[in-house]
Amino acid sequence: MTKEKGSTNHSEPSESINPKFTAEAVCDLANKNSKEELQTTTVRELCRKIAELEAKVNVQQMANSVRLEKLEGRK
Repeated sequence: MTKEKGSTNHSEPSESINPKFTAEAVCDLANKNSKEELQTTTVRELCRKIAELEAKVNVQQMANSVRLEKLEGRK
């Protein structure tokens, strides 16, 4: 059994090979961008809330310091 010159032994493409951009892949990509936007928004909101809490703690610490100084001054 001899091969003809120039012939190749290629098989037909299998059905398991998918195109790079299927409708499902595009939908998944769109959902991923939506999830990333939601995550970014959530992180920004959490950072804002943390900053608010830090500001409240700082105000409370200053008030406690003032009270403590007044109490110590009375002795």
